[in-house]
Amino acid sequence: MKLQRSTLVLFVTAIALSGSVLIYENQRSEELNRQEAATMAEPLFAFTEADIQELFLQRLDAEILLENTATGWQMKAPRKATVEPAAVAYLLDFLTGKPTSQTLTVAAGDLAEFGLDQPRATVEFKLANGKIYRLRVGAPEFSGNTLYVQTLAPEDGTAAEAAAEAAGTEEVTIHTVSNGLASAIARPAQDWLVSEPADGEPTALPAEEQ
Repeated sequence: MKLQRSTLVLFVTAIALSGSVLIYENQRSEELNRQEAATMAEPLFAFTEADIQELFLQRLDAEILLENTATGWQMKAPRKATVEPAAVAYLLDFLTGKPTSQTLTVAAGDLAEFGLDQPRATVEFKLANGKIYRLRVGAPEFSGNTLYVQTLAPEDGTAAEAAAEAAGTEEVTIHTVSNGLASAIARPAQDWLVSEPADGEPTALPAEEQ
């Protein structure tokens, strides 16, 4: 009887240890998966500022066209003036610098749920190689910390997109990025320009919170 009791205790202990090991391995696996996902996260676009020839920002209240010239960024519309480099760098940091927060696959017909059927803004990049990339900026995610965005590569034709969205059958990829992008695209046209103090010496714009 004593032997049976000892055997039972050993059996229960073995089961408990096995359960503990299993829980630990599951937790370790989840942590590794999270780390791997974070490592694999990439910026929205792979090109750099130097690759961009033109940047066209279209909002409901304004359209801003910037050109990357040999002497720096110049505004072409709504007026002609020299652009503050930090303003461009601030925008591009969210698109070519910081990795995306999350990537989702949704039906093309569901884009309205993310504010991407009628985006609050569209950013278009014309590269030196002639390719054009576009970014649609949609609604904030429920926490308010990130925005839904959709990238469109050169091969994504507008007519094809419209047909797919109308049918609601094709799946598309969307992303979430820092809500700081909202302030970058909402910058008034005047705030893109190099500021001129009273003595005529240009000064840089004050640093913005990211």
